[in-house]
Amino acid sequence: MHAVEVNQADFEEQVVKASFKQPVVIDFWAPWCGPCKVLKPLLEKLADEFGGKFVLAKVNSDENPEVSAHFSVRGIPAVKAMVNGNVVDEFTGAQPESFVREWLGKIIPSPAEELRLAAQQDKAAGNVPGALHKLAQASALDPKHEGVRVDAAELMLMQGELDEAMRLLESVKSPEMLKDARVMQLHATPARLHQAHTQRPAQQDSTGRREGVGTHVAPIFWALQVERHSHGGGAFVSVA
Repeated sequence: MHAVEVNQADFEEQVVKASFKQPVVIDFWAPWCGPCKVLKPLLEKLADEFGGKFVLAKVNSDENPEVSAHFSVRGIPAVKAMVNGNVVDEFTGAQPESFVREWLGKIIPSPAEELRLAAQQDKAAGNVPGALHKLAQASALDPKHEGVRVDAAELMLMQGELDEAMRLLESVKSPEMLKDARVMQLHATPARLHQAHTQRPAQQDSTGRREGVGTHVAPIFWALQVERHSHGGGAFVSVA
């Protein structure tokens, strides 16, 4: 079901918790509202057309004044997008279909972002090769996606691939990403790990690689490579 009627009693379950799985578009409306009668069918049509890429949660503002007040709804129709429990965008009024489609495009994950999210699930399940493979695919679709590079750098750091991780982190240039706490922490990690590795003797295996530095994940790392592309000169993971 791509559209649901929501009230105060089930709002937490149907909207807030659901937004951690996929974007939820909240439509505040009322039966007497003329513009609502124009926008509501459009949103329902788009929810069906997008086939589950977002959930449309319809809230009757007359019957749920507490919910409307919580979200500072002062006029209807009011439409808000919730992702991971937070409102990330909104608009008011019966906007034309072209506007609504463009607005939805900003909140629905791109194919690259969907692969990145799937990679995060693989990481949580301990499937590092699967996560890296999905990040490689995501980067091929969107070479400028800095979030993909940061996620790949984090996985490489976890596996002791310090040089590759640093190349990825150094390619992140946007001010917003550079101020991100996770990115700042990742930047500080390689130096500490490098110092730890250099303070103990390293043996070599038959291929000449140092044991204990990512050798147990060698197949996946040799199947992936970090390249410099003309798309802004950024480094990213791609399938070899």
